[in-house]
Amino acid sequence: MKLLTALGLTAALLLSGCGGDGTHLITGTITVNGTNMASGVLDGACVWSPETFGDIKVGARVTVKDGTGTIIGNSWIEKPIFVSGASCVYPYSVTVSDAESYSVEVGRGRAEYYSKVDLESQGWKIELTLGN
Repeated sequence: MKLLTALGLTAALLLSGCGGDGTHLITGTITVNGTNMASGVLDGACVWSPETFGDIKVGARVTVKDGTGTIIGNSWIEKPIFVSGASCVYPYSVTVSDAESYSVEVGRGRAEYYSKVDLESQGWKIELTLGN
C-alpha cells in the first residue's frame, strides 16, 4: 500500500509540472509575426531583419529568473514547428528551480512575468507572441 501511495504521489508531481526535486519544466512557444523578414525562410527557419526580430532565431537564449533576479534556468529556442509567409512558431523548454515568481526573457531583454500560481494553472506552459 505504501508503494502505491508513493507511486501516486510521484505521478501527481510529474503531471503538475514539478520534477519532485523542487524543479519545474516550463514548455512553450514563441510566435513571431510580422512582414519584416530579411530573406524569408532559410533551412526551415525564419530570417528576420535585424531591426525587428533579428535576435529571435534558432539557438537564441531563453532565460528564466526568480523574483530576486537570480537566473534559475536557461535554454535555447529550437527549430520552428510552424512557418508561414510572415510568421514562425519556435518551441522551447527549460527546467527551472521552484520560486514564487518568474520572469521569462527571450532575445534582447523581452521579458514576461508570471507568478507560480499562474504557471501552475497554465500547466507550466507559456505561449509568447511578438509582432502583429
